[in-house]
Amino acid sequence: MEIIVSIALISIVMILLFNALANMRNEEAMSKRRSENLITQALVIKNIQDDLLDNKLVSIERNNNIITFIFEDNLRRELIWDENSITYNNERTVFKATISNDIRIIEETSTENKLFIITIPVTDRNQNFDIEIVHYQHLKIIIEEETPDPEEDTDY
Repeated sequence: MEIIVSIALISIVMILLFNALANMRNEEAMSKRRSENLITQALVIKNIQDDLLDNKLVSIERNNNIITFIFEDNLRRELIWDENSITYNNERTVFKATISNDIRIIEETSTENKLFIITIPVTDRNQNFDIEIVHYQHLKIIIEEETPDPEEDTDY
């Protein structure tokens, strides 16, 4: 009888240990996947922001799953996406996530400023890895001429 109880207790402990080990392996895999998606997200944003910083953006056009950035000097860059990858300037990056086609583009222009906001929804297992690009341009440069102070006479 004591042997049966001992074997039963050892079996329960072994099952609990195997379950704990399986949970730890699952958490590690999910953490690795999350890290890979965050790195992919950062690379896509960096590539787009580098072009936005180096070139003057004139306009943005959208056609289905392609966004075209049009810069001065007729330079064009295309952002293309499908279910799990984004290609920018012929450089494809693959997410371990799903990219929604619900892209939001906001373009606001005033006489002095231009603001572009692009949001590409990317989700994986209820985690958000959206690609969000915000670009602000100041259009009008004001140069103030220095006027001499009439009370300050430097001829003396």
